[in-house]
Amino acid sequence: RAGDEGVGMIASEHAGAHRGCVTSVAFLRAAMSPHGVEAALGVSGSDDQALLVFDLRAGAMLHRVLTANPARVSSLLLAMMPPAPPDSTGLQEPSVLLAAGSADGCVQVWALTSAEEPVLQATWRHGAGGSVVAIVGVMAPADGASCDDAGAAALSDDTHEYARLITVSLGNEGVRGGATPRAIEEHSLANWHLVRSHAIRGGTLASAHFDEPEDAAPPAAASAPRLLVARTSGVL
Repeated sequence: RAGDEGVGMIASEHAGAHRGCVTSVAFLRAAMSPHGVEAALGVSGSDDQALLVFDLRAGAMLHRVLTANPARVSSLLLAMMPPAPPDSTGLQEPSVLLAAGSADGCVQVWALTSAEEPVLQATWRHGAGGSVVAIVGVMAPADGASCDDAGAAALSDDTHEYARLITVSLGNEGVRGGATPRAIEEHSLANWHLVRSHAIRGGTLASAHFDEPEDAAPPAAASAPRLLVARTSGVL
């Protein structure tokens, strides 16, 4: 079901859209005024290897994206992306980034534009090896970079290099000798390479969630998101 304004209101219902249980959803409401672009989208993931992208205003399905991964979808992200610099290999028009994490640690990223079907940009496996439970896009402008009135960074070469996709995994693959698994990974949006990874100390993770600043359109242009984690011990 896709709801619009107000709690409990149903704008549309798509019975049987997935052939399995819905395991993750994400929503995006954002505008990029200098480019005249607005987005009101929702995406759902399932254990049927499909992602369904919906137009929340029209209540219509826009895309069915096959993940080519047998594991269930465990986390999703929709984020508005400004155009890449003219001399880069990135998209030269505003787009929406769709990222999906799976229970086996796989991460896949697509670009959604107004005129094309979703285009796969990158795929990799999280180094910790477990279920990917949280994803966020972060773009903090370098000194001198500008932001439009919607809070989205105006991409320069520097800001394009800084942009990150951050993922959190529950796994502990490859951990030896009591070492703490590196549950957090940062990948560059410029080339999708792993930039760095971090450990979360204090016990085994059960779940995680990124709390993004309310005053910044994703990817956050000025403030970093906070990561909230729950451990199997019950500690938050």
